[in-house]
Amino acid sequence: MEIFFKVAPAEFSRLRQGISSHSPAYQAIAKATPFSHAIEGVLFEGYGITCDENQARLIAETAKGCCPEIIRDIEQAVRAARQAGPSTT
Repeated sequence: MEIFFKVAPAEFSRLRQGISSHSPAYQAIAKATPFSHAIEGVLFEGYGITCDENQARLIAETAKGCCPEIIRDIEQAVRAARQAGPSTT
């Protein structure tokens, strides 16, 4: 199951610092994709993170200590991926 969620640059930086290079979640953070887009003249920037359920759990656990405001987004992404069913890729 593939899970996708977005985080702001400051939260991404804190996650990156909080996840050990030995953690299974490290690869998901290392492969995060930066994005930026504007809506009605307002610029939005951040990082898209694609991971599996185990990595999402580990990222959420790390977020408890450094950026608890993103835990809800991670949990929503996990629920959405479960409802979508298994990935065919």
